[in-house]
Amino acid sequence: MQGNFIGHGLDPKNENTVGNILVTSFGENKFDSFTGLIAFASYAGVNKLVPSINIAKKKYKKLNFFIGVDDNGTSKDALQELIRNEIETYIFHTQSAMIFHPKIFLFEGKNWNRLIIGSTNLTSSGLFINVEGAISLNFRTSDAQGIKIINQFKLYFEDLLNKTHQNIEKLTTEFLEILISQGLVIKEINTRFKSDEEIENLENLELFPEMEKLNLKNLELGNLDLPEELENDRDYDIQFTANSLEKFPILFERWKEYKKNNPKSGGVVKKDTDDRTLFTWFRNIKYLINNNREIPLFIMQQLEESDFPFEDGKLVKSRIRWKERFEDLVAYKTKHKMDFAHIPQTKNQNSPNYSLGTWCALQKLRRKGIRPPIWTEYEEQKMNEINFLWETFGSKISGTPLDRKWFENYFKLEEYKTKTGNANPSQIDKDLEIKKLGKWVNDQRTLRNTGRKKANGEIIKLTKEREEWLIDLGVDFDYQLNIRKANLEKFIATYLEFKKEYPDGKGVRGDIRFSKMLEIKASIKYNYKDDKSEEGKWRIDRLNEIGFDWT
Repeated sequence: MQGNFIGHGLDPKNENTVGNILVTSFGENKFDSFTGLIAFASYAGVNKLVPSINIAKKKYKKLNFFIGVDDNGTSKDALQELIRNEIETYIFHTQSAMIFHPKIFLFEGKNWNRLIIGSTNLTSSGLFINVEGAISLNFRTSDAQGIKIINQFKLYFEDLLNKTHQNIEKLTTEFLEILISQGLVIKEINTRFKSDEEIENLENLELFPEMEKLNLKNLELGNLDLPEELENDRDYDIQFTANSLEKFPILFERWKEYKKNNPKSGGVVKKDTDDRTLFTWFRNIKYLINNNREIPLFIMQQLEESDFPFEDGKLVKSRIRWKERFEDLVAYKTKHKMDFAHIPQTKNQNSPNYSLGTWCALQKLRRKGIRPPIWTEYEEQKMNEINFLWETFGSKISGTPLDRKWFENYFKLEEYKTKTGNANPSQIDKDLEIKKLGKWVNDQRTLRNTGRKKANGEIIKLTKEREEWLIDLGVDFDYQLNIRKANLEKFIATYLEFKKEYPDGKGVRGDIRFSKMLEIKASIKYNYKDDKSEEGKWRIDRLNEIGFDWT
């Protein structure tokens, strides 16, 4: 069993919150059942968990919440969100002078269980921001002490968990109306916060100053690498050799047989075992993996699938996922015949490269020390081997294939966006480099909007993938059209002002305020009066809408 204390609220940079652990747990394949007992719930808290819960529902055999509604601590909005997402929920309440106040989260699976008990309610503040404390217990289903705790929990709350207790009701739309009519739940907006006057009084007394909070906007949920079991570090150094690979199938089967014959061991080969070869193999495998030594991915995957007892705190599961993502990136590079490796990040979650692009962006942040876990020499070596683009293109990249040239301009545009706040450089800028970049962006607009015809008649279009990357960066593909529309609106504003002052549309000689507008009016009549094209329809419709005088 691995027990861990979870604290958050005092350190605004700590992402290891109960909320993040719940999201991560719902996303892990080791669990197929969940039970949550919570005193209070808010819309924001439920909403943060909904995406991961909806994914878990597809594979879980059971997923239940039991929530209290005492002291208006649970909002109408929270319960509506649970109903809307079809999350099975039961409400506990009593007229007696007591409240429903547990905060217990239990994940169960075929081989693993996770129990979290603490002070955290199902609110955004409770899950991520407040000063809270909890204990997380992670253990195998073969762990006698862990199963004892779960059985004690289930025995005490038996009548709730089997839905026979007289004080619970299943949450439905009809039952929610009853709760609202009885004043047991209210709108979240009516929840009381400190008034400005109360805050000012505390400030005047120089008491209880404000604290920095965890920034949820920049927090990517569900990426924690949660600990399992502990093993002591070793003081020797070994490598996974060709001989290790040759012997692995035999010793791996011997280890599985040992685990089967010693169910209480959790797969840990004891020092006093008679099979000293197996013990040495077990110790060496753990050392290799826990110390981030080079080892084939398929070996690590076999060990993980068999619940090999990895060392806590070494991010083994994260390392396996990292290698899987790394191999995906190598495959992408090979498929597209690139002499570098990189995929820009996109906000479009339906994009086939959304996940891999996000992973690439995360590696940059980790390397800069902005995001955990700590960047390793092994990862640096592997990424450099495939010529990963950490920044913009440099002299180390040879050749000028079209893909590389496109990405070179993309990264220049990314830098331009960082400096200026927009991704639409001008083609007439005084700076030659910006001018060139503006032309390239305009070329991308042409490729996307109309395409470009080659000598053989083939029409070349901007790929959907690149279009998404440019849109995410802020490129306006209708930039010229939008400029024309904006200029027309400026003309219309002056034209309407003119019509208001001179209803007959003739004006007065010598009034120079509208001279420019009248010139534009004459130009519009000359150029667009007989325009029946589909491209110009927006202009004709807008002018007709304001009663433009075409005569």
